[in-house]
Amino acid sequence: LEALPPEQLDQLAASLRDLLKRIPVPPLLDQLLTTAVQPGADRDAAARILTALGTPAARLLLQHLMSDDHRFARRQLLDLLRRAGEPATAILLEQLHGDAPWYVLRTIIRLLGEVGGPEHFAAVRPFLTHPDLRVQQEVLTTARRIGGTQTGDFLLEALQSVPDALTTTVVQHAAEVHDKRFVRPLTDLLERPRRFLGKNGDDLQLAICRTLGAIGSTQATATLGRVAASRTVPGLEGTTEAVRQAAARALAQIRRSGEVQSGEGVTEERTGAGSAPSGTEEAAIFALVTAGQVEPAKKRLLDLIATTARAGDFRTAERLRDRIYEIDGLALTEIIRAGEIIEAEKRGAIRGEDLEIWAGLTDTLSSEEFQTIYHEFIERSYKPEETIVGQGASNEELFFINRGSVKVSHLAGSRELFITSLHRGQIAGENFFTPSFWTVSLTSLTPVTLYVLPRSALSAWQERFPGLRTRLHQFYAASNNIHAMLDRKGLERRRDQRFTLTRRIQVQPVNTLDAPTGRGFRAETADLSLGGLAFLIRIGRQENARLLLGRRMQVVLPVGGAVESLVLKGLIIGVQPFHLLQNDFSVHFRFDRPLDEQELQTILG
Repeated sequence: LEALPPEQLDQLAASLRDLLKRIPVPPLLDQLLTTAVQPGADRDAAARILTALGTPAARLLLQHLMSDDHRFARRQLLDLLRRAGEPATAILLEQLHGDAPWYVLRTIIRLLGEVGGPEHFAAVRPFLTHPDLRVQQEVLTTARRIGGTQTGDFLLEALQSVPDALTTTVVQHAAEVHDKRFVRPLTDLLERPRRFLGKNGDDLQLAICRTLGAIGSTQATATLGRVAASRTVPGLEGTTEAVRQAAARALAQIRRSGEVQSGEGVTEERTGAGSAPSGTEEAAIFALVTAGQVEPAKKRLLDLIATTARAGDFRTAERLRDRIYEIDGLALTEIIRAGEIIEAEKRGAIRGEDLEIWAGLTDTLSSEEFQTIYHEFIERSYKPEETIVGQGASNEELFFINRGSVKVSHLAGSRELFITSLHRGQIAGENFFTPSFWTVSLTSLTPVTLYVLPRSALSAWQERFPGLRTRLHQFYAASNNIHAMLDRKGLERRRDQRFTLTRRIQVQPVNTLDAPTGRGFRAETADLSLGGLAFLIRIGRQENARLLLGRRMQVVLPVGGAVESLVLKGLIIGVQPFHLLQNDFSVHFRFDRPLDEQELQTILG
């Protein structure tokens, strides 16, 4: 097998598929599986043939996974199952709707979470109401893996419906969603009389505090302030010291990240112990303006800006500074003074150690730009061997490593390959600047502390700092060598030879039943390989390019001759700028089933 070129391996797989339709050959499949998971020269070739055999091979792999057969490593079986593609998920979905016992359902849901995608989560979601707690637990775990854009809505529903034993799990998962809709139900839950007793009685409240800190909304500061000071708050006297400290940490995290959306009014609910003043003072100031008392109004507004900035609520302070123009457009002294107060408080809020760690970034950006980024940071900590982000994820965050070492690895087949390690002062985040799936995994080697910059912050900066995104990208490119290491090790995402191909195609979304749906669009191909193609489209707004990532599509490719066109289905795995001035983007489309050599030659003519 090792000596056979790829095109002959594909022909052999096609012949075996035809053979399997006519006669049962379990010994052949068993032999291929054994060869595919054991070290040897024929390993990769056997894996390629096995995963090309479709439904019979997928059934064999599932049989071994569900029987907990220790002859084969689970990780290798899962990798083969992923490569089998649609036949594997089709069998799992079929069995999911059968009358199976709880332990079989749990295994099926787990496997869908490991080999499926967001398009399969709708089939899993109803099992949250299954009578067995273990099945419900697996549904929650699967939501983290393949829930995609449905995860936030699903967890909000789960928070209201799951048994008490699973509420803590839901709250922990919500920390990864960063959805402000969770703030109200979580703060309500935090202040309720404690229902969860026993040695783990604090777990729910601790999880709520951590999640509120991760979400970063100042809507939670009032509740967190009361919990942090609960010794003197009626009704909260029973709060433990661990929970009080967790609430205080969450409160500090929220103030530092400054997640008040520009233009939002400051409400009393957002005012916790030591937090920014309520909107009552702002309203009183503008009542003075209406009454013609301009000078007292300017003085009180300047005092309010100073108080708000000292509380760490810099977005609100900047919004209030801009309101000076509404009182007196020529009040340059007050406007300049307000800016000086805010900048002084921002400088004081930055740790000296962080200025040292990120000296390269401060050299690239202006002081104001760095302060803006710094106050958007969300701090996270990881224990050794914790996954920070997994290969294939669509995570859009930028990671700034403050302490510890992070392993960068790539899963090639069943082998995990070490790529490089990242240390203090380095950043990672390949999906932050352009829509793509992660081609590597990040894992903590030691205890790691890092800052996370949410991608949503970019739109907030665009008007005030139009060049910030470009400079941040330049710093990222200069300090991150992950892609260069992947290329050096021969692990570039598209390993098949590419052929230039210019042809007009029709592209259309497909639904969960794999049928075309909605309005399609015309595009032009740029290149073609056995595994996929790239096509060019014009997108009016750069942000809309992200809407294509992870979407299943159908491409109708003109061929000519006896076969006028080929219908190819697959997944959009990347959207890259092509000619930004003309709003042209290159879209990378991976086929569900790789082409064989004959099909490729037919297309190329």
